Amino acid sequence: MRWALLVLLLAACGPVGPGGGPGDPPIPEDCADEDLVQAESCDDIHCGDPVVRFGSGGSQFEPIEDGSAVDLWFGQQGGYHIFVSTEMEQLCDIVFLDTTMQIDYEGELREIFSQTRHVQAVRSEESTVQQYWGIQAFVPCNFWPNDDQNDPSCGAFTSRSGFIDEHEIVITVTAEDHDGRIAEDSKRLQPDCCLQ
Repeated sequence: MRWALLVLLLAACGPVGPGGGPGDPPIPEDCADEDLVQAESCDDIHCGDPVVRFGSGGSQFEPIEDGSAVDLWFGQQGGYHIFVSTEMEQLCDIVFLDTTMQIDYEGELREIFSQTRHVQAVRSEESTVQQYWGIQAFVPCNFWPNDDQNDPSCGAFTSRSGFIDEHEIVITVTAEDHDGRIAEDSKRLQPDCCLQ
Protein backbone atom coordinates (compact mmCIF):
# COMPACT_ATOMS: atom_id res chain seq x y z
CA MET A 1 0.00 0.00 0.00
CA ARG A 2 2.85 2.40 0.84
CA TRP A 3 4.55 1.68 -2.51
CA ALA A 4 1.35 2.42 -4.40
CA LEU A 5 0.99 5.74 -2.56
CA LEU A 6 4.63 6.65 -3.31
CA VAL A 7 4.14 5.89 -7.03
CA LEU A 8 1.05 8.10 -7.12
CA LEU A 9 2.90 10.97 -5.40
CA LEU A 10 5.84 10.74 -7.83
CA ALA A 11 3.50 10.67 -10.82
CA ALA A 12 1.79 13.83 -9.56
CA CYS A 13 5.10 15.73 -9.45
CA GLY A 14 5.25 16.03 -13.23
CA PRO A 15 7.47 14.66 -15.97
CA VAL A 16 10.85 13.23 -15.13
CA GLY A 17 13.61 14.39 -17.43
CA PRO A 18 17.15 13.20 -18.07
CA GLY A 19 18.26 14.46 -14.67
CA GLY A 20 15.79 12.10 -13.09
CA GLY A 21 14.08 14.82 -11.09
CA PRO A 22 10.62 16.32 -11.24
CA GLY A 23 10.42 19.41 -13.42
CA ASP A 24 13.48 18.57 -15.51
CA PRO A 25 12.87 19.32 -19.20
CA PRO A 26 11.46 16.28 -21.02
CA ILE A 27 13.49 14.51 -23.68
CA PRO A 28 12.11 15.27 -27.17
CA GLU A 29 10.25 12.30 -28.59
CA ASP A 30 11.81 10.29 -31.44
CA CYS A 31 15.22 11.92 -31.00
CA ALA A 32 18.39 9.88 -31.42
CA ASP A 33 20.78 10.04 -28.47
CA GLU A 34 23.55 11.57 -30.58
CA ASP A 35 21.23 14.49 -31.52
CA LEU A 36 20.34 15.44 -27.93
CA VAL A 37 21.89 18.65 -26.58
CA GLN A 38 21.31 19.90 -23.02
CA ALA A 39 21.15 23.70 -23.13
CA GLU A 40 23.20 25.52 -20.51
CA SER A 41 21.50 28.93 -20.66
CA CYS A 42 17.92 27.65 -20.47
CA ASP A 43 16.08 24.51 -19.39
CA ASP A 44 15.68 23.18 -22.93
CA ILE A 45 16.90 19.91 -24.33
CA HIS A 46 17.48 20.42 -28.04
CA CYS A 47 17.23 17.75 -30.70
CA GLY A 48 19.56 18.44 -33.60
CA ASP A 49 20.80 21.63 -35.18
CA PRO A 50 19.13 25.02 -34.66
CA VAL A 51 16.90 26.42 -37.41
CA VAL A 52 15.70 29.95 -38.20
CA ARG A 53 13.22 30.91 -40.89
CA PHE A 54 12.95 34.52 -42.04
CA GLY A 55 9.49 35.86 -42.85
CA SER A 56 7.57 39.10 -42.84
CA GLY A 57 4.84 40.48 -40.60
CA GLY A 58 4.45 43.33 -38.16
CA SER A 59 2.13 41.55 -35.70
CA GLN A 60 2.76 37.85 -36.40
CA PHE A 61 5.13 35.57 -38.30
CA GLU A 62 4.19 35.40 -41.99
CA PRO A 63 6.23 32.92 -44.07
CA ILE A 64 7.80 34.26 -47.24
CA GLU A 65 9.45 32.33 -50.06
CA ASP A 66 12.79 33.09 -51.68
CA GLY A 67 12.24 35.10 -54.88
CA SER A 68 8.83 36.44 -53.92
CA ALA A 69 7.59 40.00 -53.44
CA VAL A 70 7.78 41.67 -50.02
CA ASP A 71 5.72 44.69 -48.99
CA LEU A 72 7.23 48.11 -48.41
CA TRP A 73 5.47 50.08 -45.68
CA PHE A 74 5.25 53.86 -45.37
CA GLY A 75 5.60 54.73 -41.69
CA GLN A 76 3.50 57.18 -39.70
CA GLN A 77 6.52 59.42 -39.16
CA GLY A 78 7.60 59.23 -42.78
CA GLY A 79 10.09 56.90 -44.40
CA TYR A 80 9.80 53.30 -45.54
CA HIS A 81 10.51 49.92 -44.00
CA ILE A 82 10.05 46.20 -44.50
CA PHE A 83 8.70 44.11 -41.63
CA VAL A 84 10.97 41.23 -40.63
CA SER A 85 9.82 38.28 -38.53
CA THR A 86 11.47 35.01 -37.58
CA GLU A 87 10.49 31.48 -36.63
CA MET A 88 13.10 29.44 -34.77
CA GLU A 89 13.58 25.91 -33.47
CA GLN A 90 16.17 24.23 -31.23
CA LEU A 91 17.32 27.50 -29.66
CA CYS A 92 16.81 28.92 -26.19
CA ASP A 93 14.10 31.58 -26.17
CA ILE A 94 16.45 34.52 -25.44
CA VAL A 95 18.41 35.19 -28.62
CA PHE A 96 20.41 37.76 -30.51
CA LEU A 97 18.72 38.49 -33.85
CA ASP A 98 21.02 40.03 -36.43
CA THR A 99 19.14 41.41 -39.47
CA THR A 100 20.83 42.77 -42.58
CA MET A 101 19.35 44.06 -45.82
CA GLN A 102 21.38 44.41 -49.00
CA ILE A 103 20.29 45.91 -52.30
CA ASP A 104 21.40 44.51 -55.64
CA TYR A 105 22.60 47.75 -57.19
CA GLU A 106 24.17 47.47 -60.65
CA GLY A 107 25.14 43.85 -59.99
CA GLU A 108 26.75 44.55 -56.62
CA LEU A 109 25.22 43.81 -53.22
CA ARG A 110 25.33 46.89 -50.96
CA GLU A 111 24.33 46.75 -47.31
CA ILE A 112 21.66 49.36 -46.57
CA PHE A 113 20.40 48.15 -43.17
CA SER A 114 21.93 46.26 -40.25
CA GLN A 115 20.61 45.78 -36.74
CA THR A 116 21.20 43.41 -33.82
CA ARG A 117 18.51 42.93 -31.19
CA HIS A 118 18.60 40.97 -27.95
CA VAL A 119 15.07 39.57 -27.60
CA GLN A 120 12.93 36.97 -25.93
CA ALA A 121 11.05 34.97 -28.53
CA VAL A 122 7.42 33.95 -28.09
CA ARG A 123 6.91 30.23 -27.57
CA SER A 124 3.83 28.15 -26.82
CA GLU A 125 3.96 25.66 -23.96
CA GLU A 126 3.31 22.75 -26.32
CA SER A 127 6.15 23.39 -28.77
CA THR A 128 9.82 24.27 -29.11
CA VAL A 129 8.97 26.45 -32.13
CA GLN A 130 9.34 30.13 -31.21
CA GLN A 131 8.75 33.37 -33.06
CA TYR A 132 9.68 37.03 -32.98
CA TRP A 133 8.10 39.63 -35.25
CA GLY A 134 7.81 43.34 -35.92
CA ILE A 135 11.41 44.28 -36.67
CA GLN A 136 11.38 47.25 -39.04
CA ALA A 137 14.18 47.11 -41.61
CA PHE A 138 14.39 50.78 -42.58
CA VAL A 139 15.13 51.87 -46.15
CA PRO A 140 17.63 54.75 -46.41
CA CYS A 141 16.07 57.76 -48.11
CA ASN A 142 18.40 57.58 -51.10
CA PHE A 143 16.54 54.36 -52.05
CA TRP A 144 12.98 55.42 -51.16
CA PRO A 145 10.44 54.23 -53.76
CA ASN A 146 8.58 56.34 -56.27
CA ASP A 147 5.32 56.35 -54.30
CA ASP A 148 2.17 57.82 -55.87
CA GLN A 149 0.25 57.77 -52.57
CA ASN A 150 2.78 59.63 -50.43
CA ASP A 151 5.09 62.57 -50.92
CA PRO A 152 8.03 61.92 -48.60
CA SER A 153 11.04 64.17 -48.73
CA CYS A 154 14.52 63.68 -47.38
CA GLY A 155 16.16 66.62 -49.03
CA ALA A 156 18.73 66.40 -51.81
CA PHE A 157 19.33 62.71 -51.09
CA THR A 158 15.95 61.50 -52.36
CA SER A 159 16.38 58.59 -54.80
CA ARG A 160 19.93 59.56 -55.71
CA SER A 161 20.73 55.82 -56.06
CA GLY A 162 17.44 54.72 -57.62
CA PHE A 163 14.16 53.46 -56.23
CA ILE A 164 14.32 50.34 -54.03
CA ASP A 165 11.34 48.76 -55.79
CA GLU A 166 13.37 48.78 -59.04
CA HIS A 167 15.99 46.47 -57.45
CA GLU A 168 16.11 43.09 -55.76
CA ILE A 169 17.13 42.93 -52.13
CA VAL A 170 18.68 40.22 -49.95
CA ILE A 171 17.54 39.99 -46.33
CA THR A 172 19.54 37.78 -43.96
CA VAL A 173 18.56 36.90 -40.40
CA THR A 174 20.99 35.22 -37.99
CA ALA A 175 19.78 33.93 -34.62
CA GLU A 176 22.19 33.07 -31.79
CA ASP A 177 21.31 32.01 -28.27
CA HIS A 178 23.48 32.32 -25.15
CA ASP A 179 24.87 28.81 -25.70
CA GLY A 180 26.39 29.99 -28.99
CA ARG A 181 23.99 27.93 -31.11
CA ILE A 182 23.56 29.78 -34.43
CA ALA A 183 21.17 29.50 -37.36
CA GLU A 184 20.83 31.70 -40.46
CA ASP A 185 18.31 32.22 -43.24
CA SER A 186 18.69 34.45 -46.29
CA LYS A 187 16.24 35.28 -49.06
CA ARG A 188 16.39 37.32 -52.26
CA LEU A 189 13.18 39.36 -52.61
CA GLN A 190 11.48 41.99 -54.76
CA PRO A 191 10.22 45.04 -52.80
CA ASP A 192 6.62 45.99 -53.61
CA CYS A 193 5.42 49.56 -53.01
CA CYS A 194 3.62 50.57 -50.84
CA LEU A 195 1.38 49.93 -47.84
CA GLN A 196 0.68 52.18 -44.88
